[in-house]
Amino acid sequence: MSRLLILIFISFFLLHSCDNTPPIEDIRPHYLGVWECSEDNLSGMTPSIYDIKISESSHDMRKIEISNLYNFGNNFIVEILIEEKTILTIEQQNIQNFSILGNGYADNNYENIELNVTLNDGNVDQIQILNLQKK
Repeated sequence: MSRLLILIFISFFLLHSCDNTPPIEDIRPHYLGVWECSEDNLSGMTPSIYDIKISESSHDMRKIEISNLYNFGNNFIVEILIEEKTILTIEQQNIQNFSILGNGYADNNYENIELNVTLNDGNVDQIQILNLQKK
């Protein structure tokens, strides 16, 4: 009986000591809120300035959601993957008859984001640089 207790104790100790993985830090709160978006269209169109909102993804703690991108309204929601703390990826998505993808980065203070985005309406790729500044 005492050998069994010793084996259980040793097993518990070994299992507990093997779990040295640090907890995953949720970086999304740094991005949340209202941001001013300035579009620099590489096609020569007049730049637009409008507000967007960044929220947490409800199903993936590595993602955030931007609503009102391109000033298309709050139902136009784009998911962005946070690759590292400040490196962002817009994986290929189809939203309201548009295809969108891109990448970007945030500054170390999470006050500015630059996104390089390709938006396709089914006919033409629009390549834009979106500069976001936290309000």
